[in-house]
Amino acid sequence: MAAPAASRVFFAVHRILTRNSLRCSGHARHLCSGEPGGRSPADAHDPGSLFIQPEVQDILWRVTGFDLDKIFRERPSKDLQPAKYHLLTEKQLQEIQGEAVERGKKRLQMPPVMTCREDVEHILSDNPEIEGFDQHPYVFTDISYNLPDRSRSIVVREPNGKLRMATHNERDRMLQVYFPVPGRMYSIPEMFQEENVERLLRKGKYEYVLDRACVQFEPDDGSYIRVTQRIYEHIASVCEYDQLRSTRHFGGMAFYFAYYKKIDGLLVDMIQRDFLADAADLVKLYHILHPNCESAQQVKVQQVKDEQELIQLYLKFDSHHGGMVELALQTYNESREQTQTNLGN
Repeated sequence: MAAPAASRVFFAVHRILTRNSLRCSGHARHLCSGEPGGRSPADAHDPGSLFIQPEVQDILWRVTGFDLDKIFRERPSKDLQPAKYHLLTEKQLQEIQGEAVERGKKRLQMPPVMTCREDVEHILSDNPEIEGFDQHPYVFTDISYNLPDRSRSIVVREPNGKLRMATHNERDRMLQVYFPVPGRMYSIPEMFQEENVERLLRKGKYEYVLDRACVQFEPDDGSYIRVTQRIYEHIASVCEYDQLRSTRHFGGMAFYFAYYKKIDGLLVDMIQRDFLADAADLVKLYHILHPNCESAQQVKVQQVKDEQELIQLYLKFDSHHGGMVELALQTYNESREQTQTNLGN
């Protein structure tokens, strides 16, 4: 008896004419599993599981900022529409403003942080009797409806008779054939080549490159991790953290610096911009990701709640550039004292 239609599995067969075109690229894989140029400071922890913790998400949301003018600023587009003006009552205006806030929150939804995926060869069967059946491998893709892409079965029959699970690169290519993602190219665009990324960074196109990377790659793709980490490092080198504030990429950047124990530059930027609460939140994030660090232990023992005391403990025990952060904090306090003096006069 034929199986019910609802339980049928539909497969598409794709013949790979150029095997090298689907071979997984191995460039910059060393950035995937740990700190660039070294091991992760939190070897026992998956950054993805830390990133989705509610307490971490709350902190990242707070430090991102919520500037509606920046969130809804005009962007270059081929489909520019003329502005529309409406006469509204006070109640209608409040309703529209509330809707704008909700749309703004959706635009600030952070891309996930995940551990870099790795290919592990999984041979399903070995049939040497069919070796040489063709010069090229065949890819079998489950194209059934209502299946998450990551759950779809995609297997490859090699000319030597082996049947194996598809690599991540092969999966991406086949899924883009049968279930194309709008804006995603079948082949990696040249803009993501290292020299082109560097040129865009020199032009300050941080958000543009990050947005394109989110469309082109899966969040656990090695190329996505390579590009995003390079952008964060460049931003730190030129101290242009504010370029990503009130964008959906600021939280991921803050998490990256905290995870790899590189928060000093961002901490200085927050203090200089009078975002002391954000600076304290960044230290709290650091302590969540590194609960065994000395400053986290001291905060627990002393039950510190004050924002400046929290930052001072981090400076004393864990900061790599304590003098720089201390100077920013001193300037902040002097500015506050001067402001209060002027108000008193």
